[in-house]
Amino acid sequence: MKELMNPIKKLFYKHIAKKQKNHLEEEWEFIWGVKSYDDLSPGSEANRHTMNDIDVLYDKKSETYHLGIETIYGFDDWENGPRQYVKRLLDEMTKWMNEQGRDTNYSPCLWEVFTDLLNTNHGFDSIESAYGSFKFLADAFCAGLEGEATDESN
Repeated sequence: MKELMNPIKKLFYKHIAKKQKNHLEEEWEFIWGVKSYDDLSPGSEANRHTMNDIDVLYDKKSETYHLGIETIYGFDDWENGPRQYVKRLLDEMTKWMNEQGRDTNYSPCLWEVFTDLLNTNHGFDSIESAYGSFKFLADAFCAGLEGEATDESN
């Protein structure tokens, strides 16, 4: 038997959901993204409410930029599919950076790569540093450096 929700409980849950949504919208600003091909929401533009293959968000509280990349996909060609996907995302972000007049020449330093263990899962001080870190990782991943490095050392 289906239990009916108490009207007071229902109002409470509605209030909490609205408060959480407002909190997220107050603290996080959507900057840019590429909407996933399998997102079913209306419209063609990426935003904070769509599933995006890649997006940049700004955390107003920490004043940092965050780069998100969707990695849930499976690929028919596991050798080239992921590399083509990452290359497409890098190309899209490079195009956007150029359209915005942003610097695409940022390169992470030795300390960022080997001490901070460069990744895209932390806040960046600028969109340029988020892009530069993503470009560094994407270029290495797309080149397949893991296999090539061991081949060259023999």
